[in-house]
Amino acid sequence: MQVDRPGRSLQLGTGELVGEIEVLDPTRGRIADITAVGPVRLLEITRSDLRTALEANPRAALALIEVLAARFRETA
Repeated sequence: MQVDRPGRSLQLGTGELVGEIEVLDPTRGRIADITAVGPVRLLEITRSDLRTALEANPRAALALIEVLAARFRETA
């Protein structure tokens, strides 16, 4: 998938997350445009389902924090 943000463009590979910031902070709008490059399979996870999963599984919460930290470093 191709991710385009103001001043930045990158490609994500298999197993990558998209939309994690928007699902955690839905009131602020999108920060990137995502374009499929070839065939893709997606799994939609609602904010409610994500919160439930993170509350039930602290390891999942830590994994998501790691993804967010990596994304933050990409833009720093």
